[in-house]
Amino acid sequence: MYSAVHIHRKEDIKHGKAKKIEVSDTYYGKDGPDKGEYTQYLNQNNLVILEESIKNNKLFFRSKLQIDSITGLVASRTVEIWHPVKGYSLEKTIYHYDKLGFFRGTTFYNASGKRESEVVINVNEKGFPIELANYDDKGNLLGGYETADYLYDQNRYIRTLLTHDGREVAKDTTVIDFEEEYKFHNPGREYNQQGNIIRSHVTDNKYTLYEYKYDSKQNWTEQKQYELIIQKNGKEKRKLQYLRTRKIEYWDE
Repeated sequence: MYSAVHIHRKEDIKHGKAKKIEVSDTYYGKDGPDKGEYTQYLNQNNLVILEESIKNNKLFFRSKLQIDSITGLVASRTVEIWHPVKGYSLEKTIYHYDKLGFFRGTTFYNASGKRESEVVINVNEKGFPIELANYDDKGNLLGGYETADYLYDQNRYIRTLLTHDGREVAKDTTVIDFEEEYKFHNPGREYNQQGNIIRSHVTDNKYTLYEYKYDSKQNWTEQKQYELIIQKNGKEKRKLQYLRTRKIEYWDE
């Protein structure tokens, strides 16, 4: 459901039009830092149309979108993976829309061009997905299905995972529009003047903190994520969890 709701989600660029973003991620875990790098290429709507990931100085992942030149909607996605053990693999996804331009599902093909599965989506009057089901190449339902109920005034939707006979398995709540999230009241989150989250309440004594550096267009180029624990004696214990840097190139440069 998440991918269906955010199919046309733009990159986190609040000002200007990004052409290329070089990203470096470092996760700080028990086994030490784990670093990854990837490069994103965007169209003038700040939608990532090509992404390539590097590991050990080798290309191991590429995702490419094909955009319909008339509607501006995502027509297809091709994913290539170069695995050190399994070797090369390729998958292609075709996206389907109705006459109103609402997203109604996908068809997945393997490297041989054989159809492997299909996702069918029902939408509400606003075009948001309300039911999603996955079928195999013979039309048999794979697992159960998902539903979504929308709380527009809170910028949230409730996702429910159901079995094939309608029994509830899990339920969670997720953001509808991340670009607009800072405009909505949420007592567990704080945002800075650029609209980026700086504090999130996790439990009674635990928080997630964020720090940023910005370029001349006020888009962030460095994001640090910390775990903050308030100890019984009232002292704060802060631990760096994650570091992301972005080198942004703009279309007007």
